[in-house]
Amino acid sequence: WYGYKDLTTRVSSGSVETYSGDFTASLEAIGGQTVTAGSVNAQLQAVVSFQ
Repeated sequence: WYGYKDLTTRVSSGSVETYSGDFTASLEAIGGQTVTAGSVNAQLQAVVSFQ
């Protein structure tokens, strides 16, 4: 685990703090499935709440 402030940059001000960062993911073949060369375009939005 990493602290979110170590991986992100604060991009807003005011009473709501918003952080943004770039992350790298890897893809692996699912067992028993045929792999075809190509490309993937994906996005992730993670919403975290602290209480």
